[in-house]
Amino acid sequence: MMCPEIHIDPHRLIRDELPRIDIFSAEEKARLVECQNVFTEHMKEIVPGTGAYRRELERLGIDLSWKSAQIEGNTYTLIETETLLNSDRHSLEDCP
Repeated sequence: MMCPEIHIDPHRLIRDELPRIDIFSAEEKARLVECQNVFTEHMKEIVPGTGAYRRELERLGIDLSWKSAQIEGNTYTLIETETLLNSDRHSLEDCP
């Protein structure tokens, strides 16, 4: 007996289901808000369009890339992730 093919629309899941799922505890939500407030205050001190602003956003991008890669099981260090992103390579083996 064949199982029927089930099609799951990822866009519908993200749009309709994800907002209804509570993945963070109250303490985690409070900590995220606290971190966001610190980041927002810090960013107020940095003038958009300056080198400091660009470096801060670059740093944020590297940190987010590293953390999301860790969640997916990647074992690169933060420094290795930065090297990969700055070298525009797909793996450390491709780096000179």
